[in-house]
Amino acid sequence: MIDYLILGAHPDDAELFCGGSILNWTKAGKSVVIADMTLGEMGSNGTVELRQFEAENAAKILGVKKRINLELPDGGLEDNNEQRLKLVRLYRDLKPKIVIAPCPDCRHPDHVALHYLAKNAHFQSGMKKLDTAQQPYRPKQLLFHPEFHPNPKVDFVVDISETIETKFQAIAAYSSQFFVKGEKDKGTFIGSEKFLIHQKGQAAYWGSLGGCLYAEAYQLYQGIPQINNPSDQLGL
Repeated sequence: MIDYLILGAHPDDAELFCGGSILNWTKAGKSVVIADMTLGEMGSNGTVELRQFEAENAAKILGVKKRINLELPDGGLEDNNEQRLKLVRLYRDLKPKIVIAPCPDCRHPDHVALHYLAKNAHFQSGMKKLDTAQQPYRPKQLLFHPEFHPNPKVDFVVDISETIETKFQAIAAYSSQFFVKGEKDKGTFIGSEKFLIHQKGQAAYWGSLGGCLYAEAYQLYQGIPQINNPSDQLGL
């Protein structure tokens, strides 16, 4: 059993949207695994081999327990039975307490597909009669992270004020994908200096909602959390 399973459509998604939170959790001794769905083979820049090298370096910076890749088709993620079963097997194998995936309203269609894959696999992994030669297991909670859409629903934020600089070091490990100081923009949306500035601005916005400098935001998939001692659990 692990504490957190972070699902990314492509290598670098986990760093962009959850990197500060992951650092918080690994520093606190929590077990975190990143599962990239694809090798990013359709990306405008870099090669599969280079992106895998970058992903391994970024994982070391984040301190995660393991990073795996399901090698599903980049640009071809779909909420179909074949791809969903791969996630079911992953859930049952790793037994994560919490799974994190993208919100449904995303710019990239692979991210949209991953939202529904993660949600439907979450349900199916607990079905006793779905035979994968594993014991049924349903993660206790599924969280979604917002991306680049206006006014997303947010249930809580994680303060990453102390880890944001290391988060950006992990992002910088993907030098084939993101802007490098002293170089020109890479000719893509994410490869521009503006993109990284906006990323930090977004973290500042989430921080303003949570009363801290920088934060990452999340949605709960199901249920309202039970808070027995608001003073302790709300940090008051």
